[in-house]
Amino acid sequence: MTDIQDLDLGELDFEEISQEEFAIGGTRGSSNWNHDKIKGFATELAEKHTGKHIKMSIDKFYKTFRGDKGAEVVKYTSYYSRKVLIEAFDELGIKAKVKTINTKNNSTQGDLKISILGY
Repeated sequence: MTDIQDLDLGELDFEEISQEEFAIGGTRGSSNWNHDKIKGFATELAEKHTGKHIKMSIDKFYKTFRGDKGAEVVKYTSYYSRKVLIEAFDELGIKAKVKTINTKNNSTQGDLKISILGY
């Protein structure tokens, strides 16, 4: 393993980036999700569909709630789609379960099965 002190940073090619460039793609995590829109969706589900199961394609969820509209499909898309929705429910104090079904790691194939229990 290389120690950071062994690296000669002068040999690297640095260039400036904008905030907009930084926000586009490149991570699996939550940096490119529209969290306000996801929380609005979670709230609407709780208000109108408590006591029901809802099935939504991961592709539709991903393209609707990503800041880049799903232009870049990240690895483990289904996991991160499920994760951000569960986090929104938790933050809003809504009791819900989200499962993924028929998924593949490197695609938006499959569905989210959302069960809304209420506040």
